[in-house]
Amino acid sequence: MITGLKSDQWLNKTGIYSLDNLKAVGAISAFIKLKQDTSMKPSLNMLYGMVAAIENRDWRDVAKQSKGKQLLEIEEYLEFGNGFRKSYD
Repeated sequence: MITGLKSDQWLNKTGIYSLDNLKAVGAISAFIKLKQDTSMKPSLNMLYGMVAAIENRDWRDVAKQSKGKQLLEIEEYLEFGNGFRKSYD
């Protein structure tokens, strides 16, 4: 399990089946992919959960300490598209 049962089911719909897959794609890219390529509506808590899984942290710590960073990265991704650099490798 990467983040939680429901979130993992959603990630599976985008081809992400393991933590290694998530690390390769990156949390921000996976979040955007869920929003754009599926009918799913992932919450920011799901984004924080993905970041936490990649960084081996509690999602609540991610939400408290670096949520602004993730929001900026989402904006950057949407603005620059494929030229976006993943921070969570």
